Amino acid sequence: MSYLVLARRYRPQSFSELVGQDHIVTILTNAINGGRVHHAFLFTGARGTGKTTTARILAKSLNCVEGPTVSPCNRCQHCADIAASKDVDVLEIDGATNTGVDSVRALREDIRYMPSSGRFRIVIIDEVHMLTTSAFNALLKTLEEPPPHVIFILATTEPHKIPATILSRVQRFDFHRVDTDVLTSYLMGLLQSEGFSASRDALRIVALEGEGSVRDSLSLLDQILAHHTEGEITAAEVSGVLGLSDRRALLEMSFALLARDRDAVFAILETVFREGNDLVHFTKSLAAAFRDLVLCRLTGNPGRFLSLTPEELAEIQERTAAFPVDHVYHLFSRVFLGIDQVARASSARLALEVLCSELLLAQPLLPLSELFSRLESLEQGRPAAAPGRVAPRAPAAPASTAVTPPAALATPKAPATQAATPAPKAALPAPNAAPAATLTTPSAGPSNEPTTSPAAPVATPVIDLQTWLAFISMLRPTFPTLSMLLDDGRFCGTLTEGDRTLIHIWFAKGKQDFNHTRLNDHLQVLEEQLTAHLRLPCKIRLTLSEKPPVAGELAVAPQGVTLAASAREVRERQMATDLKRQEEEMKNHPFVRQLLDRMQGEIVDFTDLT
Repeated sequence: MSYLVLARRYRPQSFSELVGQDHIVTILTNAINGGRVHHAFLFTGARGTGKTTTARILAKSLNCVEGPTVSPCNRCQHCADIAASKDVDVLEIDGATNTGVDSVRALREDIRYMPSSGRFRIVIIDEVHMLTTSAFNALLKTLEEPPPHVIFILATTEPHKIPATILSRVQRFDFHRVDTDVLTSYLMGLLQSEGFSASRDALRIVALEGEGSVRDSLSLLDQILAHHTEGEITAAEVSGVLGLSDRRALLEMSFALLARDRDAVFAILETVFREGNDLVHFTKSLAAAFRDLVLCRLTGNPGRFLSLTPEELAEIQERTAAFPVDHVYHLFSRVFLGIDQVARASSARLALEVLCSELLLAQPLLPLSELFSRLESLEQGRPAAAPGRVAPRAPAAPASTAVTPPAALATPKAPATQAATPAPKAALPAPNAAPAATLTTPSAGPSNEPTTSPAAPVATPVIDLQTWLAFISMLRPTFPTLSMLLDDGRFCGTLTEGDRTLIHIWFAKGKQDFNHTRLNDHLQVLEEQLTAHLRLPCKIRLTLSEKPPVAGELAVAPQGVTLAASAREVRERQMATDLKRQEEEMKNHPFVRQLLDRMQGEIVDFTDLT
């Protein structure tokens, strides 16, 4: 007898056996028990999550000799025929092959007849999104008012392709990808039934590769069992059979790229090449590892979103704490974009080595406000403040590879000096070391004003939109979550309350309620940081309303920005303005003009290589 694959042998035969779809089981069982079964259902979700299986179980529940019941007997003729897909009262139609209007018209004629022996005639149309527009139109009236003995169950992986007229006539059920821990436990129990043993880490790899699909995970497990001979199935064996990279190696690769440890990076690459791992899959896995690093830094409780052990989570938080979160994100985005380059390259190895070289040479990004402040300091003859955000371990690379020209002009060796003695906690005091460089604007008056006592109103620096942007940038390394929440608020000016300066920030009601609530919970921390940053007593007023107040002070916004919905939009417009200015300067550069004249060419496009 031919071998029956695990996905078919262990196909659920009742609602209680479905994996990870408790919300759907609850609704369907309540509908059957209450006698409120709808005449048309739409099951949507990723492949292998149980859409067709649930349709068959529902058909058995309705036509079982003991039914309608939520627990079909699986012994009667109806249950046996439905499980074998040969019941005459249950029509299973493949929407991918029966796409035309003629197939739907034939179906309409067929369902007029009463069921031969069951209570209902049940029509299951799989991949229903493949039907043509005319076929959908032919199905509309019948789907809305079918004969009382007919029930439609439509299944699809792409519900967005189904016309709204169809969606309005069905009850929609969304099947979720099965949680990794739930799927791992299910695979563990299934293996025990098969007489095999496996470590939980090994089955967790299978569940992760299955991406929440039970069928895909069981197919991978079939492949592993075909290779396995004796003993316990280990994580190393699973990785070897499936051609995967070890998770430990991926984490070490991520840490090495962050620390710019060139020897470690190329040693890991050599191991990957030598073991014959799929390089495209390795790049995707590396992007997933960087995703874990980014979420660990961006969220307060990353365990909700990541399938990591407590030890891995603690290690990631400890080993990435010294790096700015935007630098970690910058590497993550580069790896993600590099997946397509590795997949399409004629030599995947060379493409992956080029990608890793780019990541090793990538310099930490500096906020525009910090660059502007340092340029202003240089123009006024003061030493520029040293950058507050550099990589903890800098390679012995030439200074010409840096992407921060202002820093190179001010102090060429400053980045290397700071990199030799990392001090991540010192990121906060950096702006306070030279407050005049941060707060000085064309409207701030003579450069000697800030030396006056902060208590005197006439000596108070001008607090405008640019100053507020500089404060948010200062917060970002130490309080990344609060700075992101502040990005959505609009700067609405300042007021004076006694000896304190009050800064007014507005949030849109109904859209940014979470930002407003969360920031109010940390208002004292924000005010302490703002007071330390500006060196004068400050308060922050957070307003939540439907309409923003009048913002006349935005007249002092950067060039090209007249009114902004948020600090984030101000920065985006400011960057667009700067990019346009840079393009104009490059276009009019004498060398570029001379080159164009000699070659009789023209400028087609500009690309920012930083």
